[in-house]
Amino acid sequence: NFLNSPDVTIPTVTEMNADLPLFILNTYKNFYNREPNEFELWQFTNLISSDPNITPELVYYAFMTSNEYRYY
Repeated sequence: NFLNSPDVTIPTVTEMNADLPLFILNTYKNFYNREPNEFELWQFTNLISSDPNITPELVYYAFMTSNEYRYY
């Protein structure tokens, strides 16, 4: 339900791809309340830029279902 809420602002694919490092940084801060380390930044940048089917909704869903997010 979180992703369907009208109160949630999810970036578009164009906005995500316009500044991928900033999108990843903001996503980590929003979900994990921390900044990504260098490997995490590289890994997500590589993953998102190499697969055109990845959308911000998919990234958000992955973060929301992660063990780290559930822990906090």
